[in-house]
Amino acid sequence: MTQPHDEAEWLQQVIEQQDSFESAAVAEFANRVLSQAKRELPRYLSSRVDPEDIVQSVFRSFFQRHRSSPFSFETANDVWRLLSAMTYKKVCNKIRHHHRKLRDVNREGTADVAHLPATNGNDASASAVTIMMELLQRIVQQIPPQHQEILMLRMNDCTIEEIAEQLQISSRTVDRALQRVRHICKDIHSLE
Repeated sequence: MTQPHDEAEWLQQVIEQQDSFESAAVAEFANRVLSQAKRELPRYLSSRVDPEDIVQSVFRSFFQRHRSSPFSFETANDVWRLLSAMTYKKVCNKIRHHHRKLRDVNREGTADVAHLPATNGNDASASAVTIMMELLQRIVQQIPPQHQEILMLRMNDCTIEEIAEQLQISSRTVDRALQRVRHICKDIHSLE
């Protein structure tokens, strides 16, 4: 079946779930969903998450939900807004998934850094890295999981606004979590 030429015909095909409505929806929105997924996925997850996997997951969820309880759309833009929201949520879920304790993307970096030899035979550099890793571990043990996510995202050069958007929390919440980390650092420093 050929793709409809006007928006009304295309939208009717999706609403009524006519033959090949899936391919019509994919043809219409796949590139936009892919662009959004690439834009919203943090760089540090690029080795673990392929934006195309998110696109497939978005469309799979959309089609399953639409078949079981059809959506009501007035314009093609309504379809895009829903797919965009689904894409954002899938990206957030991927970020959370890869920051959970045993999968934490930052653990990979930690393991690699801990085993690097000191540069130029400088034992002070290796010692400094070890001290930093121990300090980071002590901080992480003292903060709740959401604050751990915030800290890890901040350490990966995400801005406060980007963190708030990715975790779906306010910028003020992010700022308070980072202030708490700073206080813990000061407390640890004053004890030593």
